[in-house]
Amino acid sequence: MKKIDITIKNLYRLFVMLSMVMMFSCSDYLNVVPEGTATLESAFGMRQHTQRYLYTCYSYLPSNYLGSSIDVMGGDEAWVNDNPLYDMDIPRSASLIPRGLLTPSNNIMSTWLHYYTAIRDCNNFLYGIETLKVPDLMEFERIQWIAEVKALKAYYHFLLMRQYGPIPVVRENLPVSTDVSGVQVSRLCFSLSQIQHCNCTRGLPPLPTPELSGRRQ
Repeated sequence: MKKIDITIKNLYRLFVMLSMVMMFSCSDYLNVVPEGTATLESAFGMRQHTQRYLYTCYSYLPSNYLGSSIDVMGGDEAWVNDNPLYDMDIPRSASLIPRGLLTPSNNIMSTWLHYYTAIRDCNNFLYGIETLKVPDLMEFERIQWIAEVKALKAYYHFLLMRQYGPIPVVRENLPVSTDVSGVQVSRLCFSLSQIQHCNCTRGLPPLPTPELSGRRQ
């Protein structure tokens, strides 16, 4: 009987030791960043990578395609025929708005997530290019790219404000732990000056023409 008790105690100690080893080894494993994972430092390690990030900030610009324009298709000036015999390559989502089908539960032509993702990328770009040294980036290019992204950031805020009214102005990216009170906006106190003074357009140098910059027009 005594021998059995000793065996049980040894098994228990072995189990505890194995549990501790596995716990610490898993903790160390989870703290290792997988090889090849994109980081902010790698995005600004070379001019080519930084320029690619710049193009990402431009990629959110709205297209002027007729069917994707809520300004044109969201009013009574133009209507799309729903008859399948007259099918056209025009999205019909915006045409549902003048019919009274826009409701809180049916958010037609929503751009909220799209443009706030764009603003987050712009903030990441500005933080990276202003705090990290890009070895092969000329100073005049650095100043120009900062100006371009600040202009884009202001424009994305404007597009959101035009569609939704008073909106949260994101001067810097908010931490994930931010609660609702951190992004609440007073509809009585909101004004366009909040966008103008959100570190978006202050002190911008003259921007290049589209022909010289090669950016999307």
